[in-house]
Amino acid sequence: MQPNTETANCAPNLAISATLRDGFALSLRAEGRAPKTVVSYLEAVDLLLAYTTERGMPDVSHLTAEHLREFIAHLFDRGNKPATVSNRYRALKRFLGWLRDEGERTDNPLDRIKPPKIPAQVMPHYEADEVDALLRACPSTYSGVRDRAMILTLYDTGRFGHLELPSDSNGNASAY
Repeated sequence: MQPNTETANCAPNLAISATLRDGFALSLRAEGRAPKTVVSYLEAVDLLLAYTTERGMPDVSHLTAEHLREFIAHLFDRGNKPATVSNRYRALKRFLGWLRDEGERTDNPLDRIKPPKIPAQVMPHYEADEVDALLRACPSTYSGVRDRAMILTLYDTGRFGHLELPSDSNGNASAY
């Protein structure tokens, strides 16, 4: 496997890590992972590589659970939300597991670290009169009937709370 040309002239640890990153990317693509999944996993790997390089930490093949705890804490410290940190954790767990499977590591240090907790979020809900006002605001046109059908479908399936409704100057929800 050829090293990434962007890192070929960098510090040895970064060049080794970039080669492993490229191998991981190839593995993900060969498994048929969705392109967005590959990008998300590689973003997590890139963040880890940048963090460890900036701090003079060992190559990814020699990182310890302590190094990874520091990195996870760093993600929180820089303002990442718990869900984002959890996504990074899962991506790195997969990467380190791949390194173990490929013989680059003897263990996966993230097996010793619990995943970050994601607090439950209460989604906003709308009162019946707010939904009625939206439905009354739908004109009797093709797009109005379509909008009415979408509103009712979302409301009936419990997904309506995920919408951020436009409001008028008084703060009241309005569709148009």
